[in-house]
Amino acid sequence: MTVPRFYLDLPEHPLETAVLEGEEHHHASRVLRMRVGEEAVLLNGRGAAFRAEVISIDGRRTVLRVKESLPPEEEESPRLSLLQCLPSGQKMDEVVRRTVELGIHAIYPVVSARSRGAPGPERLSRWRKIAREASRVAGRARLPVIGDTLDWKEALALMAAAGDRTLALYADEEGGERPSALLGSVELEEVLMLVGPEGGLTAAERESLREAGVPSVTLGKYVLRTESAAAVM
Repeated sequence: MTVPRFYLDLPEHPLETAVLEGEEHHHASRVLRMRVGEEAVLLNGRGAAFRAEVISIDGRRTVLRVKESLPPEEEESPRLSLLQCLPSGQKMDEVVRRTVELGIHAIYPVVSARSRGAPGPERLSRWRKIAREASRVAGRARLPVIGDTLDWKEALALMAAAGDRTLALYADEEGGERPSALLGSVELEEVLMLVGPEGGLTAAERESLREAGVPSVTLGKYVLRTESAAAVM
C-alpha cells in the first residue's frame, strides 16, 4: 500500500511535530480517513522528504510526529519549462495535469493571438491546485512552478534571453528538427518549450520567434491536440 504524501512548508530540518491544516488536513482526515499510528511522508515541495506518524486528529488539524529524514529528491537535469499558449475551455487543466505527472519544472500560461483571453486569478489558483494534486499522485517531492500569465512579448523576451545552458524551442506543425537533434553535446540546465493554442501560431508569431533565434521542432507526422503536444515534447 502506498504511504500517503502531504505537502507542507517545512524547513530542511523540521521540528519534532508537523501540523496538517486546510486542504491537506481534509485530505488526510476525510478522504484517506487516516488514524492515529498510521504513517505518512511529508514533503516541503523543494525536494526534502520526511517520514512521520499521526499522533492526533481533530476537526481542524492533523498532528504528526516527524520520525526521520528521507533521501532528498534530486532535480531533473535539464529542467523542462513549458510556455503554453492558452487553449479554450478546460484544456489547460489537462495540460497541467499531464505535464506535471511527467516531471515538468515550470508552466507559464501565454496569451497569443489565437488564445481565448487571459485567465483571472481564480484560474491560476485552480491550475496550481491541479499541479499539487498531480504531484501527489506522481509522488513528486518537488512542486512545479505555475507562473503568472505572460503576454506574447513577455514570452518572446523570455525565450530570446536564453543563455548558453538554456535551449528555447517551439513546436510547429509546419515542421522543423526533432527535439533530440537540438540537444547536442552541451550540458543544458533548462529547456524552454513553447506550444501554440488550437489553430497554432500565426505567421507573424512564427516570424518573431525566428527573428529571436528560437528554432522550431516537429513532433512527428501527425497533427496533435495542443493538450497532447507538450507531453510529447
